[in-house]
Amino acid sequence: MLSSVLRSEVAIEVNRSIMRAFVKVRQLIQSAAEPVSELSEIKKQIQELKEDFESLNKDHEVYENHFDELFKVFGELSLKLKISEQRADRKPIEGFRRK
Repeated sequence: MLSSVLRSEVAIEVNRSIMRAFVKVRQLIQSAAEPVSELSEIKKQIQELKEDFESLNKDHEVYENHFDELFKVFGELSLKLKISEQRADRKPIEGFRRK
């Protein structure tokens, strides 16, 4: 640009310096765009992990409720078994007949 108007060595050198500066600025802009895109990708992954974690917590609560119900039923069954074992271990009273 400048060298086409002023045909001197200084003008040519200044023009080259300007072109190098523009190339550097373009490289800096491109290199700054990469971290921004990487950052947005990382934010997206963090959001997905957060959603997965929340769904796991909900599932965990459901499973915990199921296990609580199972333990309650197992407790009731074991109590019934203990009572029936006690009845089976009893000796019948002699002289008493059931009709």
